[in-house]
Amino acid sequence: MITDSFDNRSPAIINPVRRENAPEVDACIVTFSHEIEKYVAEKYASGEIAALWCASGKTPVYLIERNGRRFAFYRTYVGAPITVGLMEDAMTELKCDRYILFGGAGCLNKEIAHGKVMVPTAAYRDEGTSYHYAPAADYVDMKNAAVVAECMKANGIPYALGKTWTTDSFYRETRNNFEKRKADGCISVEMESAGVQAMCDFRNMDLYAFFTGGDLLDAPEWNARQNENNDGGQHDVGHFSIALALAEYVASLPDQHVRIEPFDMKYLDEYYTGFNREITKYQWPDPFESREAAEELLQSFLDEMERGETLLFSIFSGDDRFLGSVEIHGVDGDCPELGIWVKEPEQNKGYAYRALGEALRYARKHYGNVAFYYEADVRNMGSLRLLDKFADEYEIIPYEPEKVTTDSGKELELRGYELRVK
Repeated sequence: MITDSFDNRSPAIINPVRRENAPEVDACIVTFSHEIEKYVAEKYASGEIAALWCASGKTPVYLIERNGRRFAFYRTYVGAPITVGLMEDAMTELKCDRYILFGGAGCLNKEIAHGKVMVPTAAYRDEGTSYHYAPAADYVDMKNAAVVAECMKANGIPYALGKTWTTDSFYRETRNNFEKRKADGCISVEMESAGVQAMCDFRNMDLYAFFTGGDLLDAPEWNARQNENNDGGQHDVGHFSIALALAEYVASLPDQHVRIEPFDMKYLDEYYTGFNREITKYQWPDPFESREAAEELLQSFLDEMERGETLLFSIFSGDDRFLGSVEIHGVDGDCPELGIWVKEPEQNKGYAYRALGEALRYARKHYGNVAFYYEADVRNMGSLRLLDKFADEYEIIPYEPEKVTTDSGKELELRGYELRVK
């Protein structure tokens, strides 16, 4: 059944692996219109930076240099499977973790004016692709909707926030299903959002999506709302300027940058309160019984760090907020063990990947480590997704899972992984 498609218990047979020396860009803009692609290639692009290939042929990826920043742009195709697949291919060709997706969508609410920007807050999963990247559920949250809305507001662009209906078949948008989705708060219908967001969550990428009003379903008869110069808004080149403004906006956000520093006890209270029951749900340790217990354990880690046995780093955002910690135990051995946690409100933003990457590079440079051990419960999807991000640098070797019961009675199914430098 489709509800059983998500498999987080075994590794993927193939993975998108970033190529060596992939060019770095601040964000990548993706749309569907060939007219917009032609416009961007002629008016904005300084050349091709990469190419994506599939059975349909070549998809050129263009470079846009603007105000000291570098952006990529390419045209995708309609539908979640190809849009997701091409974006994963783009991840192999570009060093980029921010993707702007825009295009036309059907309107489910006649109060929304033609061409008004619709910002999806959640996507109804009436398609198949998302079920390979996330457990079955009715909706997937569009995690950066608030950021997109902030950008629209800052630029004086009229917009509407609401859920979107992602379908696989526009000829099967029935009246009953339309009424259900509208009653549920959906303001748009399209064919990509749920799949792309689920994939980006799985691979710890940031997606920023918006749509403009195309055909109108909220009428006695379907209204294509087209004329000879404007195919329902699909090819309005003016919409690219909105996407470019959004790309510049997200590239400037300080919270997307992470740094690590050796842990300092002045962050004891934040560590103690942040390392809570939800964080430790699928971990061997439990929340600290007291502040004193937290201080005792952290001091032991610092003592080990002084002896050259352990690395303990605090994770900070670009605006100096404490986010969590990353640890590497046994750096003086052959296969040190990794540990990382990030505060609940700051999860699914790519912080863990960036922080762990910095810690791994530090251990390799200063201790010569070439192999690391990582352990996670098979239900801990965030931890398992994190592994896939390192597949381009490390060979990831899974071990057989082991069912264990902790001293506090938690039942876990832990799988170990060896990360070996390629």
